[in-house]
Amino acid sequence: MTEIEIDGLPATALKLAAQSTMSKGHQNETVENGPWMITLDAPSFISVMQHARSSALRDEVYHVYITRASSGDLDNTLIINQILKLRLEKAKLLKYNNYVVGCMATKMAIVDIAEELFERLRSASWNVVVQECCCPGC
Repeated sequence: MTEIEIDGLPATALKLAAQSTMSKGHQNETVENGPWMITLDAPSFISVMQHARSSALRDEVYHVYITRASSGDLDNTLIINQILKLRLEKAKLLKYNNYVVGCMATKMAIVDIAEELFERLRSASWNVVVQECCCPGC
């Protein structure tokens, strides 16, 4: 990681990034000169997303963060699909159309009203999100 990429990060974030590098066996790390290692732990991730001036760095860290359990040894896709299947099965056994309707039946919310609220929020915020998004293809 270069100095240009870490531009904007506070000293505390740089110190944490240097310590992360040291914990992986590297030597001679300094806050000023690196090398720096950004992790997906909350303090590191949040600092990058809030302070890094490099949109490429923010985009890369965000992409890795949101896909962290989607491939390789940590892929949760099969587990998530099984959970969704079991939730649907539970809903059908309890005579609900889907899991959400069954879940909402025991709460103080009504599905139609909740969906209406979500749609109002989505339509009010959509243009702003599209304009501010740094992800390619939005």
